[in-house]
Amino acid sequence: ADRMLRELKKEGFFLKLSTRVRGEGLHGQMGNLVNDAFAELKTQAGKKRIAFLLIDEADAIASTRSTMQMHQEEKAAVNTLIQKIDEIRELNGRAILFMSTNRLHFLDEAIVRRAAIILEFERPTFEERVLLFKTSLAGVEITDKQLEELANLSGEESNNGLSFSFSDIRLRILPEAVAKCFPDKALDFETVAETIKKLNPSPKIV
Repeated sequence: ADRMLRELKKEGFFLKLSTRVRGEGLHGQMGNLVNDAFAELKTQAGKKRIAFLLIDEADAIASTRSTMQMHQEEKAAVNTLIQKIDEIRELNGRAILFMSTNRLHFLDEAIVRRAAIILEFERPTFEERVLLFKTSLAGVEITDKQLEELANLSGEESNNGLSFSFSDIRLRILPEAVAKCFPDKALDFETVAETIKKLNPSPKIV
């Protein structure tokens, strides 16, 4: 969103819709949350600027309506979401909706059909892991060969056919390695490598 606004030289407004109410006995609130979020989206977009709405973990609110386990209130929330998506078309591109999920196949087909773009992010390749470690460990005394070794250790061949994900590396491996070093010594290759060996990749979501 930030890059888009910079390139277009436009002002923008960013909203995020929380989906935490699901699973907490508050199913009826989901439809209200959707209504409120899109009302604010339209208000902000109406001020001649681009308004963005992010629905994180979208499968919590936009799951397929064909499942027997879904409450009527949840189905109503999905219907409301579809209606609101259709309504923002009248804003001629000034309102943009982002939806993120780890379970694309759980989303309702009617919502998927309305997507202008669907981007799928796979687990990083060897080259991508090298680059990720290189950028994340900038300032650490580490050689190119050691970066490749970290990429190998976090790859599928070293982990029963499943490599570490981007978030595994950024949110699990590196923070734990830093915690092991602090405050006694600087982060180094050996600590990162040892951390990788002690962790397992996040399971593949099917």
